[in-house]
Amino acid sequence: MTTPTVGICLMKSDEADATITHLRDQSPDLRVEDHVTYFRVMNEADIRIDLREVSAYLGRELAMSSFLVTLSAYFGQIDVDDSVLTISPV
Repeated sequence: MTTPTVGICLMKSDEADATITHLRDQSPDLRVEDHVTYFRVMNEADIRIDLREVSAYLGRELAMSSFLVTLSAYFGQIDVDDSVLTISPV
């Protein structure tokens, strides 16, 4: 298996659960590790999180400012706008 080039850590929460479901639906080949209090998500390519889509899984609106509290760490190049967060290889 190729070494992941990008990744994120999400503190466990309803927001993290909805994000993981969204990401797995988009890219079933993502690696997701459960570390009891947080999830680590890794990939060889971009990880793109569209909060408009995550909000549909969550059942309520999720603002970027609230999501960023759940995002505890990342590796790769981060790009954030109003509703989409992308982690790309450096």
